[in-house]
Amino acid sequence: MTRHRDSTRAGQRTKKHISATSIQHMARMAILLAGIPIATLSMAKEIPTGQVPATQSDWTTSDRMAWNTWRKSAIAGSLPLAGEAARRFYEAFKVNLKQGKDAEYQTILQRHSMYDAMSFTLHRAEDVDRKLRCIRFFDAAADVTSETTLGSAETLVGQTVAGLSAETVKAIGSINQGLFQKNIGVMKSLLLDWKEPRDPNQPGVVVTPISFDLQMVQFEQSAVEAMLTADPSLKKKNIIDQVSDLKTTAQIAAHYFSGQGGPNARMLEFRTKWLPAVGIPSFSFDSKEHRVALGEAYVLFLHGHGLEQYKALRKDRVVPSTSCKGTLP
Repeated sequence: MTRHRDSTRAGQRTKKHISATSIQHMARMAILLAGIPIATLSMAKEIPTGQVPATQSDWTTSDRMAWNTWRKSAIAGSLPLAGEAARRFYEAFKVNLKQGKDAEYQTILQRHSMYDAMSFTLHRAEDVDRKLRCIRFFDAAADVTSETTLGSAETLVGQTVAGLSAETVKAIGSINQGLFQKNIGVMKSLLLDWKEPRDPNQPGVVVTPISFDLQMVQFEQSAVEAMLTADPSLKKKNIIDQVSDLKTTAQIAAHYFSGQGGPNARMLEFRTKWLPAVGIPSFSFDSKEHRVALGEAYVLFLHGHGLEQYKALRKDRVVPSTSCKGTLP
């Protein structure tokens, strides 16, 4: 009789264990499908939802997701009210930027939201000099790190459905982190020191907003080239092939997350129409020229210019005028 009771209790404990494990698994799957990487749950800087951030430089996962949702809403041009979740993420952004704390943002999707907060600040913040209003580079940076583009590498869709290898996911994350470390210095200088567009390669030279954006493309892609040269493992054929064909991943991710608009549509437009028009029928990530051409397409598009102006830029380096048209939310 005692043996029977012990067996029954053991069975009940096993059922409870299986049930709890299944629930944890389903929760992790749901988070991944929402575009939040599993790694977020154990990070010191982005605090799991329900916990209280220890400092002003920290935020919760729900704060960041609230910011992302706010920025897609009809009132994206205004700042969330003090105390709201989205506002807490934005206030943490300001603290971290002032202190140059790039390490606070430990995933591509966290950096995406940081770039988006920078974009909002340049376009909408009341205390920002109007000379900075028409800078578009950080709009593009947010665009290409979303859950339907590079950020998809951290989601279940990118890793499983689209079939990105572990090596490719690691390479994308490593390069993105390296660029972010460099970019946050420029972001801080823009808002706190320069307060006007300057050439990031020659900070003493004042430039127009569109020239700043184009110079940032060169700044970034020179950094990527240095990373690829320093670490040959990043140039393995399977990695280059998968990153070069990231539009396929974007198409799959877009089906799950955002329909066929937004970053996905822009990426396909540039790769299938703009790049071929300037002699690049097939994009390859290991070509600096190709990467610069793609970045310059983003810049001109976000300044409201079209294919003809892009062709003139690529052929004769005719830089069109700065425009505040084409701004993302």
